[in-house]
Amino acid sequence: MKVVHELGNEVFLRNVEKFFPWIYEKNQNMIVHSDFDGIMSSMLLHEVNNWNLIGFYDLECIWFDEQLSSLYEDKLLEVLKSSIWVDADIYHEEIRSIGHHILKFRDSDQIPGHSRSLNPNLLRGIYHKDFNRKYPLGTVHFLMMLLKYKPRESELTELLLWHPNSSLANSQHYRTNVEDWLKNFLNIDFMIKTFPNTLTKSFEERMMKEVYPKLQNIGFDPGRAQITTLNLKLRGYQCAFNDPTNYVSKLGDLIKFIGEVMGWKELKIPIKYKSICGKRKNITYQEIRDKFGNLDSFLEKEKVFSYSIPNRGQVNYTIMPAIK
Repeated sequence: MKVVHELGNEVFLRNVEKFFPWIYEKNQNMIVHSDFDGIMSSMLLHEVNNWNLIGFYDLECIWFDEQLSSLYEDKLLEVLKSSIWVDADIYHEEIRSIGHHILKFRDSDQIPGHSRSLNPNLLRGIYHKDFNRKYPLGTVHFLMMLLKYKPRESELTELLLWHPNSSLANSQHYRTNVEDWLKNFLNIDFMIKTFPNTLTKSFEERMMKEVYPKLQNIGFDPGRAQITTLNLKLRGYQCAFNDPTNYVSKLGDLIKFIGEVMGWKELKIPIKYKSICGKRKNITYQEIRDKFGNLDSFLEKEKVFSYSIPNRGQVNYTIMPAIK
Protein backbone atom coordinates (compact mmCIF):
# COMPACT_ATOMS: atom_id res chain seq x y z
CA MET A 1 0.00 0.00 0.00
CA LYS A 2 1.28 3.45 -0.88
CA VAL A 3 1.60 5.55 2.26
CA VAL A 4 -0.16 8.91 2.12
CA HIS A 5 1.14 11.27 4.78
CA GLU A 6 -0.71 14.57 5.00
CA LEU A 7 -3.45 14.71 2.37
CA GLY A 8 -6.52 14.66 4.56
CA ASN A 9 -9.11 12.34 6.01
CA GLU A 10 -10.83 11.44 2.71
CA VAL A 11 -7.58 10.25 1.11
CA PHE A 12 -6.93 7.92 4.04
CA LEU A 13 -10.45 6.54 3.76
CA ARG A 14 -10.04 5.87 0.04
CA ASN A 15 -6.84 3.95 0.78
CA VAL A 16 -8.66 1.91 3.42
CA GLU A 17 -11.57 1.15 1.07
CA LYS A 18 -9.09 -0.05 -1.54
CA PHE A 19 -6.67 -2.08 0.57
CA PHE A 20 -8.77 -3.07 3.63
CA PRO A 21 -12.35 -3.52 2.35
CA TRP A 22 -13.04 -6.13 5.05
CA ILE A 23 -13.49 -3.37 7.64
CA TYR A 24 -16.88 -2.66 6.02
CA GLU A 25 -18.04 -6.28 5.81
CA LYS A 26 -20.96 -7.47 7.92
CA ASN A 27 -21.29 -10.38 10.37
CA GLN A 28 -17.59 -11.10 10.91
CA ASN A 29 -16.17 -12.89 13.95
CA MET A 30 -13.78 -10.90 16.12
CA ILE A 31 -11.24 -11.53 18.85
CA VAL A 32 -10.75 -8.50 21.05
CA HIS A 33 -7.98 -7.14 23.24
CA SER A 34 -9.05 -7.44 26.86
CA ASP A 35 -9.41 -3.87 28.11
CA PHE A 36 -11.79 -0.90 27.98
CA ASP A 37 -10.70 0.26 24.52
CA GLY A 38 -11.07 -3.27 23.16
CA ILE A 39 -14.56 -3.65 24.63
CA MET A 40 -15.71 -0.25 23.38
CA SER A 41 -14.22 -0.92 19.93
CA SER A 42 -15.96 -4.29 19.67
CA MET A 43 -19.26 -2.72 20.69
CA LEU A 44 -18.96 -0.13 17.92
CA LEU A 45 -18.20 -2.85 15.36
CA HIS A 46 -21.18 -4.84 16.60
CA GLU A 47 -23.40 -1.76 16.41
CA VAL A 48 -22.37 -0.76 12.87
CA ASN A 49 -21.34 -4.05 11.22
CA ASN A 50 -23.01 -6.65 13.45
CA TRP A 51 -19.69 -8.35 14.20
CA ASN A 52 -19.74 -11.23 16.68
CA LEU A 53 -17.29 -11.46 19.60
CA ILE A 54 -15.92 -15.01 19.95
CA GLY A 55 -12.95 -14.40 22.22
CA PHE A 56 -10.37 -12.16 23.88
CA TYR A 57 -6.62 -11.72 23.57
CA ASP A 58 -4.68 -10.50 26.61
CA LEU A 59 -1.32 -10.36 24.74
CA GLU A 60 -0.31 -13.74 26.18
CA CYS A 61 -3.35 -16.01 25.89
CA ILE A 62 -6.21 -16.30 23.40
CA TRP A 63 -9.44 -16.93 25.33
CA PHE A 64 -12.05 -18.30 22.93
CA ASP A 65 -15.65 -19.48 23.23
CA GLU A 66 -15.63 -23.02 24.62
CA GLN A 67 -18.31 -24.05 22.10
CA LEU A 68 -15.93 -23.47 19.19
CA SER A 69 -13.94 -26.58 20.10
CA SER A 70 -16.89 -28.90 19.61
CA LEU A 71 -18.34 -27.00 16.65
CA TYR A 72 -15.16 -26.87 14.59
CA GLU A 73 -12.86 -29.52 16.15
CA ASP A 74 -9.74 -29.71 13.94
CA LYS A 75 -10.64 -26.46 12.16
CA LEU A 76 -10.51 -24.35 15.31
CA LEU A 77 -7.24 -22.64 14.40
CA GLU A 78 -8.64 -21.72 11.00
CA VAL A 79 -11.63 -20.10 12.69
CA LEU A 80 -9.34 -18.07 14.94
CA LYS A 81 -7.12 -17.02 12.03
CA SER A 82 -10.09 -16.05 9.87
CA SER A 83 -11.50 -13.82 12.62
CA ILE A 84 -10.67 -10.12 12.77
CA TRP A 85 -8.52 -9.13 15.74
CA VAL A 86 -9.55 -5.83 17.31
CA ASP A 87 -7.33 -3.45 19.27
CA ALA A 88 -4.33 -5.71 18.68
CA ASP A 89 -1.50 -5.59 16.12
CA ILE A 90 -1.16 -9.20 14.97
CA TYR A 91 1.94 -10.14 12.97
CA HIS A 92 0.60 -12.85 10.67
CA GLU A 93 0.11 -12.67 6.89
CA GLU A 94 -3.23 -14.49 7.10
CA ILE A 95 -4.74 -12.52 9.98
CA ARG A 96 -6.63 -9.24 9.67
CA SER A 97 -6.14 -6.94 12.65
CA ILE A 98 -6.90 -3.39 13.78
CA GLY A 99 -4.42 -1.78 16.18
CA HIS A 100 -2.68 1.52 16.85
CA HIS A 101 0.89 0.95 18.07
CA ILE A 102 4.19 1.97 16.50
CA LEU A 103 5.32 -1.05 14.45
CA LYS A 104 8.44 0.03 12.55
CA PHE A 105 11.83 1.35 13.58
CA ARG A 106 12.80 2.46 10.09
CA ASP A 107 11.03 3.21 6.85
CA SER A 108 12.99 0.34 5.28
CA ASP A 109 11.48 -2.25 7.65
CA GLN A 110 9.27 -4.46 5.44
CA ILE A 111 7.18 -6.18 8.19
CA PRO A 112 5.37 -8.55 5.74
CA GLY A 113 3.33 -10.08 8.56
CA HIS A 114 1.48 -6.76 8.82
CA SER A 115 0.23 -6.79 5.24
CA ARG A 116 -3.34 -7.15 6.57
CA SER A 117 -2.92 -4.89 9.60
CA LEU A 118 -5.02 -1.73 9.71
CA ASN A 119 -3.01 0.72 11.78
CA PRO A 120 -3.10 4.56 11.84
CA ASN A 121 0.66 4.93 12.25
CA LEU A 122 1.27 2.77 9.20
CA LEU A 123 -1.33 4.75 7.23
CA ARG A 124 0.45 8.02 8.03
CA GLY A 125 3.96 6.63 7.69
CA ILE A 126 4.88 7.26 11.33
CA TYR A 127 7.71 5.11 12.67
CA HIS A 128 10.11 5.06 15.61
CA LYS A 129 11.96 8.21 14.50
CA ASP A 130 8.66 10.15 14.74
CA PHE A 131 7.75 8.83 18.18
CA ASN A 132 6.42 12.21 19.31
CA ARG A 133 3.85 11.99 16.47
CA LYS A 134 2.57 8.48 17.24
CA TYR A 135 -1.17 7.85 17.42
CA PRO A 136 -2.30 9.09 20.88
CA LEU A 137 -5.94 7.99 21.17
CA GLY A 138 -7.94 4.73 21.18
CA THR A 139 -8.74 2.08 18.61
CA VAL A 140 -12.39 3.03 19.05
CA HIS A 141 -11.65 6.55 17.74
CA PHE A 142 -9.79 5.11 14.75
CA LEU A 143 -12.82 2.92 14.03
CA MET A 144 -15.19 5.88 14.24
CA MET A 145 -13.16 7.54 11.50
CA LEU A 146 -13.02 4.38 9.36
CA LEU A 147 -16.75 3.71 9.68
CA LYS A 148 -17.70 7.39 9.37
CA TYR A 149 -19.58 7.03 12.62
CA LYS A 150 -20.89 10.14 14.34
CA PRO A 151 -21.41 9.60 18.09
CA ARG A 152 -24.43 11.14 19.70
CA GLU A 153 -23.62 14.26 21.67
CA SER A 154 -24.19 14.45 25.40
CA GLU A 155 -22.18 15.34 28.48
CA LEU A 156 -21.70 11.70 29.45
CA THR A 157 -20.79 10.69 25.89
CA GLU A 158 -18.15 13.42 25.92
CA LEU A 159 -16.56 11.92 29.03
CA LEU A 160 -16.67 8.37 27.74
CA LEU A 161 -15.11 9.32 24.40
CA TRP A 162 -12.12 10.83 26.18
CA HIS A 163 -11.65 7.79 28.42
CA PRO A 164 -10.19 4.87 26.32
CA ASN A 165 -6.45 4.30 26.19
CA SER A 166 -5.64 7.23 28.52
CA SER A 167 -6.93 9.65 25.87
CA LEU A 168 -7.64 12.37 28.44
CA ALA A 169 -4.13 12.33 29.89
CA ASN A 170 -2.60 12.15 26.41
CA SER A 171 -4.67 15.14 25.31
CA GLN A 172 -3.13 17.16 28.16
CA HIS A 173 0.50 16.03 27.93
CA TYR A 174 0.77 15.79 24.13
CA ARG A 175 -1.66 18.50 23.13
CA THR A 176 -0.20 19.46 19.75
CA ASN A 177 -0.01 15.85 18.62
CA VAL A 178 -3.57 15.01 19.73
CA GLU A 179 -4.91 18.10 17.96
CA ASP A 180 -3.07 17.10 14.79
CA TRP A 181 -4.61 13.61 14.80
CA LEU A 182 -8.07 14.97 15.57
CA LYS A 183 -8.10 17.56 12.81
CA ASN A 184 -5.92 15.98 10.13
CA PHE A 185 -6.91 12.34 10.43
CA LEU A 186 -9.84 11.36 12.65
CA ASN A 187 -12.08 14.33 11.92
CA ILE A 188 -14.58 13.40 14.67
CA ASP A 189 -16.53 16.65 15.02
CA PHE A 190 -17.72 16.10 18.59
CA MET A 191 -14.20 15.37 19.86
CA ILE A 192 -12.76 18.36 18.01
CA LYS A 193 -15.43 20.50 19.65
CA THR A 194 -14.82 19.10 23.15
CA PHE A 195 -11.01 19.03 22.89
CA PRO A 196 -10.56 22.42 24.65
CA ASN A 197 -12.46 21.08 27.69
CA THR A 198 -9.93 18.32 28.33
CA LEU A 199 -7.33 20.69 29.73
CA THR A 200 -9.55 21.92 32.56
CA LYS A 201 -9.75 20.73 36.14
CA SER A 202 -13.56 20.73 35.90
CA PHE A 203 -13.42 18.13 33.13
CA GLU A 204 -11.33 15.82 35.33
CA GLU A 205 -13.74 16.39 38.20
CA ARG A 206 -16.63 15.37 35.95
CA MET A 207 -14.72 12.26 34.85
CA MET A 208 -14.00 11.36 38.48
CA LYS A 209 -17.64 11.90 39.45
CA GLU A 210 -19.55 10.48 36.47
CA VAL A 211 -17.38 7.67 35.03
CA TYR A 212 -14.89 6.38 37.60
CA PRO A 213 -17.45 5.46 40.31
CA LYS A 214 -19.45 3.42 37.79
CA LEU A 215 -16.36 1.46 36.75
CA GLN A 216 -15.41 0.98 40.41
CA ASN A 217 -18.92 -0.24 41.27
CA ILE A 218 -18.77 -2.70 38.37
CA GLY A 219 -15.67 -4.14 40.00
CA PHE A 220 -12.65 -2.75 38.16
CA ASP A 221 -9.74 -1.03 39.89
CA PRO A 222 -7.80 2.01 38.62
CA GLY A 223 -4.92 -0.15 37.40
CA ARG A 224 -1.41 1.01 36.72
CA ALA A 225 -1.00 3.88 34.29
CA GLN A 226 2.08 5.14 32.48
CA ILE A 227 0.60 8.62 32.45
CA THR A 228 -1.78 10.54 34.75
CA THR A 229 -3.87 13.67 34.25
CA LEU A 230 -2.40 17.06 35.07
CA ASN A 231 -4.84 18.33 37.66
CA LEU A 232 -6.13 15.41 39.73
CA LYS A 233 -3.55 12.76 38.75
CA LEU A 234 -6.27 10.38 37.51
CA ARG A 235 -4.89 6.99 36.54
CA GLY A 236 -7.33 5.77 33.96
CA TYR A 237 -9.54 2.80 34.92
CA GLN A 238 -8.67 1.02 31.67
CA CYS A 239 -10.37 -2.19 32.90
CA ALA A 240 -7.69 -4.62 31.73
CA PHE A 241 -8.31 -8.29 32.50
CA ASN A 242 -6.85 -11.72 31.78
CA ASP A 243 -8.99 -14.84 32.08
CA PRO A 244 -12.47 -13.57 31.06
CA THR A 245 -14.12 -16.52 32.83
CA ASN A 246 -13.61 -14.57 36.05
CA TYR A 247 -15.03 -11.38 34.55
CA VAL A 248 -18.19 -12.47 32.71
CA SER A 249 -20.55 -10.65 35.08
CA LYS A 250 -18.35 -7.54 35.27
CA LEU A 251 -17.97 -7.43 31.49
CA GLY A 252 -21.72 -7.70 31.10
CA ASP A 253 -22.19 -4.71 33.39
CA LEU A 254 -19.44 -2.76 31.60
CA ILE A 255 -21.05 -3.45 28.22
CA LYS A 256 -24.42 -2.37 29.58
CA PHE A 257 -22.96 0.89 30.93
CA ILE A 258 -21.19 1.77 27.66
CA GLY A 259 -24.26 0.79 25.64
CA GLU A 260 -26.56 3.02 27.67
CA VAL A 261 -24.25 6.02 27.31
CA MET A 262 -23.50 5.57 23.61
CA GLY A 263 -26.94 4.30 22.58
CA TRP A 264 -25.56 0.98 21.29
CA LYS A 265 -27.24 -2.40 21.19
CA GLU A 266 -26.07 -5.17 23.51
CA LEU A 267 -22.93 -7.09 22.63
CA LYS A 268 -23.09 -10.71 23.74
CA ILE A 269 -19.92 -12.38 25.01
CA PRO A 270 -19.13 -16.06 25.60
CA ILE A 271 -19.82 -17.46 29.06
CA LYS A 272 -17.21 -20.24 29.13
CA TYR A 273 -13.74 -20.18 27.60
CA LYS A 274 -10.81 -22.31 26.57
CA SER A 275 -7.39 -20.86 25.97
CA ILE A 276 -4.30 -21.11 23.81
CA CYS A 277 -1.32 -19.46 25.47
CA GLY A 278 2.00 -18.23 24.21
CA LYS A 279 4.81 -16.40 25.93
CA ARG A 280 5.16 -12.66 26.46
CA LYS A 281 8.67 -11.18 26.17
CA ASN A 282 10.51 -7.93 25.64
CA ILE A 283 13.75 -6.94 23.96
CA THR A 284 15.62 -3.71 23.23
CA TYR A 285 16.22 -2.43 19.73
CA GLN A 286 19.94 -2.58 20.40
CA GLU A 287 19.64 -6.29 21.22
CA ILE A 288 17.65 -6.81 18.01
CA ARG A 289 20.41 -5.13 15.98
CA ASP A 290 23.16 -7.07 17.77
CA LYS A 291 21.51 -10.50 17.55
CA PHE A 292 19.38 -10.31 14.40
CA GLY A 293 20.58 -7.37 12.35
CA ASN A 294 17.19 -5.76 11.81
CA LEU A 295 13.53 -5.87 12.85
CA ASP A 296 12.37 -8.08 9.96
CA SER A 297 14.97 -10.75 10.72
CA PHE A 298 14.02 -10.69 14.41
CA LEU A 299 10.29 -11.07 13.66
CA GLU A 300 10.91 -14.01 11.32
CA LYS A 301 13.45 -15.91 13.42
CA GLU A 302 11.56 -15.47 16.69
CA LYS A 303 8.20 -16.35 15.05
CA VAL A 304 6.59 -13.29 16.62
CA PHE A 305 2.78 -13.36 16.75
CA SER A 306 2.14 -9.83 18.00
CA TYR A 307 4.29 -6.94 19.13
CA SER A 308 4.41 -3.22 19.79
CA ILE A 309 7.08 -0.56 20.24
CA PRO A 310 5.72 1.12 23.42
CA ASN A 311 8.60 3.51 23.93
CA ARG A 312 11.87 4.46 22.34
CA GLY A 313 14.15 1.50 21.86
CA GLN A 314 12.00 -1.36 23.21
CA VAL A 315 9.78 -4.06 21.74
CA ASN A 316 7.16 -6.01 23.70
CA TYR A 317 6.20 -9.17 21.85
CA THR A 318 4.40 -12.51 22.06
CA ILE A 319 5.23 -15.84 20.49
CA MET A 320 2.30 -18.19 19.90
CA PRO A 321 3.66 -21.56 18.66
CA ALA A 322 0.17 -23.09 18.29
CA ILE A 323 -0.77 -20.64 15.52
CA LYS A 324 1.40 -20.92 12.44
